[in-house]
Amino acid sequence: MITNATVTVVNDQVKAETYRRTIFVDVDDTCLDVLGGFVRWLGQMNRLKAATGLSIKNRNVLGEWLGIDEGLAALWLKEFENHTWQWGALRPIPSSQQSLHLIRRQGWKIVALAHGITEFPRAVLRRANLEILFPGVFTDMYTMPDGASFYPYMKDQEDAICITASIRTANDTAQAGHSAYLLDQAWNRDLQDLRIRRFTNWINITNALTKSAPTIQIN
Repeated sequence: MITNATVTVVNDQVKAETYRRTIFVDVDDTCLDVLGGFVRWLGQMNRLKAATGLSIKNRNVLGEWLGIDEGLAALWLKEFENHTWQWGALRPIPSSQQSLHLIRRQGWKIVALAHGITEFPRAVLRRANLEILFPGVFTDMYTMPDGASFYPYMKDQEDAICITASIRTANDTAQAGHSAYLLDQAWNRDLQDLRIRRFTNWINITNALTKSAPTIQIN
């Protein structure tokens, strides 16, 4: 059950604020560049010698892209997630900082969703990374192990939106009856689903959520 895996790291500290609606941001590769951080770490570890440079067709299957056995690729990813400081010092996805601050000022409640976290110290590290890059934006953060479904949690929410780069999370959100916004990435471009809105960048997401177009540029 997702509720057993969920950890609330930071609670909403706004005492008397009325939010328009809740937006869940599936932070991995949506506002935090997890894959880019993983690749930079692999480079530091001298583990990119066999990398093929092919397009990543599946975010969870990186062996073909790295030119190595899939089991070894999964082992390296777990090492990165569970044992490195670099995992807690990720860079932002282009324009996500400006966009999320603007969306927050428009009165939305923004909740972070993070995958691959099973220990509290790693959850704190992820929450600190978010607060450094997006100060005051996220009111809460929920975590779950890799592969866990978001549906059991989303089905109990009221009229929410989820912004994600994950096909599974987008499907879970749509199945629960909520709005799913999919940020375009190489591994999700084959998805064709009328329930899911695709966006090429954060500027377009912001324009869809705010009353007027933001005066920000893609970095």
